[in-house]
Amino acid sequence: MIIKNKSYYKKFREWWINYSKDKSYLNNNPNDILYIIFFWIILFFIIVTAEIWRPIGHYYFPEFIPPIDGEPYTP
Repeated sequence: MIIKNKSYYKKFREWWINYSKDKSYLNNNPNDILYIIFFWIILFFIIVTAEIWRPIGHYYFPEFIPPIDGEPYTP
């Protein structure tokens, strides 16, 4: 488990279950919100670090990943 202090997770789980009781669009599983949070964090880091991975990706997959400035990559 990622969370080392399990009492925080237990408090979060209890809060989430109480919070989601009257909302039909939310699931009672608190792990769902953690997955959503980690998804947005990973997406944020992918966007922030695009200058690092995009030239590498364009070198190997030029038809799928365009370069940042529109210029073709030349090694």
